[in-house]
Amino acid sequence: MKENVNLLFMNQLKFVFLLTSVYCLVACNQMDGYTEQKTAELQEVVKDADEDDVVTDETDVDELSGDPSDGEAINVIEELFQLKIRKDRVIVKTKSETDAEELCGNEVFLSAFNITGTVWVLASVDESKTSIDDLMKIPQVVDAAYGLEHEYGNGNLQYVTDRILMQIEKGKSPEDALAHTGLTNDIKDIELFDPYNEIYLITLNVKLDKILQICKDLVESGLCIFAEPDFFREMKHI
Repeated sequence: MKENVNLLFMNQLKFVFLLTSVYCLVACNQMDGYTEQKTAELQEVVKDADEDDVVTDETDVDELSGDPSDGEAINVIEELFQLKIRKDRVIVKTKSETDAEELCGNEVFLSAFNITGTVWVLASVDESKTSIDDLMKIPQVVDAAYGLEHEYGNGNLQYVTDRILMQIEKGKSPEDALAHTGLTNDIKDIELFDPYNEIYLITLNVKLDKILQICKDLVESGLCIFAEPDFFREMKHI
């Protein structure tokens, strides 16, 4: 009697196991079908996307796209060139902190403020009346550039400075990358900003309107992982 009970119990276990296996197989098939459906839907969405939604310097990016290992470099370039110029906002470099303070009162600006303890001034101008060339005629001004804003951003503004942040490939030095791009004589200072990740803060003696191109050239050199301007950022008030 006991053996019959044990045999019946084992048969019941086998039946439960069989039902569980069938259920799992059906569930997996349904999930596969769902995944295939969602993948097809996603591909259709991507296919129909409007290419004009993101403004990118496509020619420059395409030149880097031959090698999959260039993915990080491509991302940096896309980030840099998805910007639009704001001709109503400017950053101005002066000769001294005192000049920066005095410049804020110049009538050419609609509003202006100096970044405390620096030679930099951020200002708004009437773009129909004031250009960078006009600003360069002011005695205190050393250099000037327009503000930048992401095409699809939240209104926050970015301003290039004469400094860049650069992460170097293992075994390379910032001097190697800068020499490769012809900037050896334009180096003012090199500071190890993040020793763990080998990120350097580099001050250059170059025009502000050349900074983005310099970062692009550094990335293309293959000697650094990324290079980007050390931006001043002006946050939009909510």
